[in-house]
Amino acid sequence: MRKLNAPWRRINAALLAIGIAHAASAQNTLGTLLNTANSFDGYTLLAPIGSTETFLLDNCGQVVQSWESAYRPGLAAYLLPNGDLIRSVQLPSNVFVGGGIGGGFEQWDWEGNLVRSWNAATDSLHAHHDFTVLPNGNVLFIAWERHSGEEAIARGRDPELTSPEVWVTRVEERNSEDEVVWAWSVWDHLVQDFDSALPGFGEPATHPGKIDVNFNATALAGGAGPGGGELAAADWLHVNAIDYHPDLDQIVLSSRKFDEIWIIDHGLTTEEAAGPAGDLLYRYGNPQSYGRGTEADRRFYGQHDVHWVGDHLLVFNNGAGRPEGAYSTVEEWAPPLLSNGTYALDATAPFGPENLAWIYPETGTVDFYSGNVSGAQRLPGGTTLICEGARGRLFEVEPDGSIVWEYVNPVTGVGPLVQGTAPFNNQVFLARRYAPDFSGFAGRDLTPGAPLELNPDLSACSTFTAVPDLAPGRLALHPNPGTNSVHLPAPTGRTGGFVVYDLWGRIVEEGPWTSARLVDASMWPSGQYVVHTFGASPADCTRTKWIKS
Repeated sequence: MRKLNAPWRRINAALLAIGIAHAASAQNTLGTLLNTANSFDGYTLLAPIGSTETFLLDNCGQVVQSWESAYRPGLAAYLLPNGDLIRSVQLPSNVFVGGGIGGGFEQWDWEGNLVRSWNAATDSLHAHHDFTVLPNGNVLFIAWERHSGEEAIARGRDPELTSPEVWVTRVEERNSEDEVVWAWSVWDHLVQDFDSALPGFGEPATHPGKIDVNFNATALAGGAGPGGGELAAADWLHVNAIDYHPDLDQIVLSSRKFDEIWIIDHGLTTEEAAGPAGDLLYRYGNPQSYGRGTEADRRFYGQHDVHWVGDHLLVFNNGAGRPEGAYSTVEEWAPPLLSNGTYALDATAPFGPENLAWIYPETGTVDFYSGNVSGAQRLPGGTTLICEGARGRLFEVEPDGSIVWEYVNPVTGVGPLVQGTAPFNNQVFLARRYAPDFSGFAGRDLTPGAPLELNPDLSACSTFTAVPDLAPGRLALHPNPGTNSVHLPAPTGRTGGFVVYDLWGRIVEEGPWTSARLVDASMWPSGQYVVHTFGASPADCTRTKWIKS
């Protein structure tokens, strides 16, 4: 159920009449800026970093559903196959302070009821950034695992480069009872070439499956990274993304501080995962981290949102610190996967590949840059949804890079912005679009409501000409787009009815539907409408979009 209890949502409703009566005199700056026939017409889940609400939007930026929490996201949110929302939440900590802090999880049903909540926040462990839900329903998440500087020194970390605390990455899988059923920790897979008398001594180049406990320590000891100072040094790896491949039974991680992507084996027991079998299966992006490359071999610069697309990987490469200038790219590549589930590696060279399968844009530009957060998603039609998170900008591109849809998040930490104003404080960690036939939408009311921005102007959607039906049993409305009338074909049953809603969910026309008929639309404003039909046959119960041009 869409919630209207937040004060700014009441303001939004009060200003709708103004938005309808007065077309925006200035160019749109918020909400849907572009919506073409080549866009994949689904529903986008949006969890603005500054808001406690999570929204499901159609391609015109209209709210189809929303959920309100007491907490801001921490940071990811996804829909479950049954239509429930699962999101991480920010919980305060006296120990862990850093970018992407989470600590808790919530699951909400479609009607906005809290199904369950659970914490992964103690003085020794704190969940952050991202998580994924496994096919069995268990939640797999990344967390900071706290160790003292003395512990790190005892594992071979250079004392001169060691902060009072050292946080390593821990991956936990928990079931619906909040029981830890599987775990993996970087702490069990360290290598060091600092002191031969200490554990894990060896050359990183000859142990590419292990993580050099001294790599990157020099820069971090000076306070580089989120938060600065000792806490930045403590957050030594800053892993910010996780995904799971069910066929390979493998987990992929993104370490922002190492500028690397790591893959580990989930098909092990926790005990096995703590041993050599739990070493990294694959790593990519910065071979300097394991002594098999130079700065010239580095590919990633503070990347986010790595995940599988088939057997390929897709990532948002933020580009922070890129030598030729700060600009972002979205990159897809094919890891050198072998038939036994391992990855090809030369005796001395870094992991491949040398070439990418796809990159956006083909030529880097400072006009596309997000220094933090951000992500990308390959959509069913072959287009790619990109979240330029620092600017709150979402856009969809075709394989050739053509932009076919664009949206700017209007929600800030103090509420929504007015259409036409310059966006600010509207960051988004990532976004995901779900197809109309997504299992969680079955039997749900997907009638669009108002957009998020105040004084909305949806003229960017008035030229949309290829909209698939939202329910089984396609109803052919024609002409579509049209001008003065809508033709309804005869129902297959003996009785029926129809209802037409406008952009704001208000009924503009309704009546019986017992035979083919023309519905007079001559007095309706131009724009998008939703036509509901119902009758004796299930095929007659449809929800179809109609455009008045």
